[in-house]
Amino acid sequence: MKKLLLFVLVAGFAISGFSQNKPAKAKLEKRAAELTEQAPVAPRPMPEINTDRAVKEDINRIVVGTAHSQRSLRREEPHVIYYNPELDVISVTFILDGETYDVANEDGTTGMFYSEDHGQTWQGPVVVSDNTAEGLTNYYPAGIVFNPEGNTSVADAYGIGQSTAVDWNYKVYGSAMIGGDAFTNYVWQDTDPDYTHNGYWNQYGLQQVNNEVRALNLKAKGDWSSFTEAEFELIVGELDGDEFVWDFSNTLEVEVDVDPADGVIQWTGMYVGSDSGLEICWSADGETGYVWLNGVSTEAATGYQPILYVTNDGGDSWDFVDYDLLDGDAQDFFYEFLINAGGTDMVIPRFFESTGVVDANGNLQMFAAVGSHSADVTMYPDSTGYAWVYPGDLVSMTFTPDGLQEYMWIDSLNTQNVNDEEGSYAGNGWQHRLFAAKNATETEVFFTWTDTRNVPESELNIEPDIFGWSKCITDGVTMDSPVCFTEGTLYEKFYYYPAGAEWAYMNEDGNYTIPYIQGITPGEFASNGSATADAITVNFITGIEFAPLCTVGLGEMNTTLSIEVAQNSPNPFSTFTTVTVNSTTVADVRVEVSNLMGQSVYAINAGMINGSMNIDIPATDLQAGVYFYTVTIGNQSVTKKMIVE
Repeated sequence: MKKLLLFVLVAGFAISGFSQNKPAKAKLEKRAAELTEQAPVAPRPMPEINTDRAVKEDINRIVVGTAHSQRSLRREEPHVIYYNPELDVISVTFILDGETYDVANEDGTTGMFYSEDHGQTWQGPVVVSDNTAEGLTNYYPAGIVFNPEGNTSVADAYGIGQSTAVDWNYKVYGSAMIGGDAFTNYVWQDTDPDYTHNGYWNQYGLQQVNNEVRALNLKAKGDWSSFTEAEFELIVGELDGDEFVWDFSNTLEVEVDVDPADGVIQWTGMYVGSDSGLEICWSADGETGYVWLNGVSTEAATGYQPILYVTNDGGDSWDFVDYDLLDGDAQDFFYEFLINAGGTDMVIPRFFESTGVVDANGNLQMFAAVGSHSADVTMYPDSTGYAWVYPGDLVSMTFTPDGLQEYMWIDSLNTQNVNDEEGSYAGNGWQHRLFAAKNATETEVFFTWTDTRNVPESELNIEPDIFGWSKCITDGVTMDSPVCFTEGTLYEKFYYYPAGAEWAYMNEDGNYTIPYIQGITPGEFASNGSATADAITVNFITGIEFAPLCTVGLGEMNTTLSIEVAQNSPNPFSTFTTVTVNSTTVADVRVEVSNLMGQSVYAINAGMINGSMNIDIPATDLQAGVYFYTVTIGNQSVTKKMIVE
């Protein structure tokens, strides 16, 4: 019978570095009071909809479309919403409901919807994958908008779909031009009897890197739930004419430990409830990438933690990232949160969930929900035991190719995961839906998750709201404390099955917005009983916004410079605007205007300055929106923001 570890959850504050600014134990007193038998869980009540008390009008739901079932969003980190910064377009991909869309047939058709106005209106669906001719399903999809090199038109871009098909032995890849042409569908079956479910984990890491598509599948050897080996299948797609050619030949064996008792590899992703134990992410230039699986490494006795690999040559070669969470510095950090193992002074971290992005320095910014083990792996390295069942803590970890550089505490979770048998929705549970994102320059990273604010009696995450936290990589600045975006909204406590995009864009207010979706309406929540047959509504969620933290390149004046750049006037403007510049040195002046994606859209050499100068910037070739203007005098620059109406 399961045991429940009771904690006193006390609000804390962020920790930076290995040992600096650690939270006081009084603030983070989370030791076990006692072990008690877990009481039976009552049927899950439906949260009350906030019909007349909503105070956050900036958080709205906009219907995208109707999915065939919850299978479209069931995975813990479904890569179904995507933002393409070059085209400034958002896409959402899911299995189409056959009763709603004529182009759909049962659960074999995957479609993409797209928005060119930041989610206010949606077009589609564009069919990006269809298995009905083969008589197969399309489960657990991922999707992106692929923009060919030199293309500037959304209609000439491609929608890409990635999924698996029952009996979980098929990898599915489809593509179609968004303007309505060049549809192709590729279904690949592994006939090797040792890999009976090669395709089940085929929905990770789909993204455009330079002029190719990269994706991830995990090939697990053995029968279902008793896999004996695992390897990363690093997939690449290249555009050949109007079709994509997919290469599945690049694999990387994962050095994951095998339980000597039954010969089964030890990792967290064995079941649907732990699918977040696997991920891959890339730098914007495509050279640096990290891939990991949460499990027990063969390199050293550990708890369940990221078995991490890095590439610095675009995926041609991969190196194991060696780090030690059992050393003194890490122990000092984690001891504040975790339970010591086997009555010793050692604490053994267990990673339940994780997500991450690559930053501007080529480092991995990983976010994880961490608990602890019951076993002392230093004394018994052949056994990792089982995890204490408790909510856990959220941490930020910075990995370099050489190892673990920094860790930071973010927040404590209030509630536990909802398991399938604990009053789940449509027969399936959920975790805390961790998502990571970054801005276009990869200097700011954003972390979102769900948790229940007011813990119900069951202590499960059954009334989820969306929370967020961010940090600046260049300045080392973090948010003072996490924020709950959805408290006080119309659908507070009702943000089930959300998903966020990897790229954030800067909106007209100068804040970063994370494109976000959520599935299941209150009516569906109350009536749906099947994870595979009952349709759900997919909604776009507005207002998941973060204020900028970095000062460099975000319009902040550097007072140590010998130049002064005034805010442009008028601002906003529709015809032209004027920037006044002062300099104590005589030098050439150059002004460059860039859009939110960092692309240069206007530049002028304004001549030599000797004191003060007024520079006019025309709006002739600029569309309405937010821009940055950078004034460079000699070797000094100042960047500020301007708005074109």
